[in-house]
Amino acid sequence: MPRSKAAEDLGLKIKAAREERNLSRQELGDLVGLSGQQINRIERGDSDVNAITLARIAKVTDQDVGRLLSEILTIQEQAEFLWEHHKLGKKLPGTQDADFKAKKAILESMELWEE
Repeated sequence: MPRSKAAEDLGLKIKAAREERNLSRQELGDLVGLSGQQINRIERGDSDVNAITLARIAKVTDQDVGRLLSEILTIQEQAEFLWEHHKLGKKLPGTQDADFKAKKAILESMELWEE
């Protein structure tokens, strides 16, 4: 059972991007450092994908991370997703202002920030 509608939708986009490149789940997994089974769970929405893995998948499939996330999550939800899944996200103590600046920096680096 999928964790959330967003995870399921993201998984479907990843699957479509993989199939567009004519890659098997195992081939994609090998290229991004995961097993074919892990790719299968991500595509079904049964497993979360962290920001680094998502960036690797996007690069291998010639997709933009923002494009994979677009129409699935709002800009704020994208920032929250990336912050929660970024490996520094859980290590940095901070105020709301520090959290906002970190999220903004992540989105700006992906050209997703909208004023």
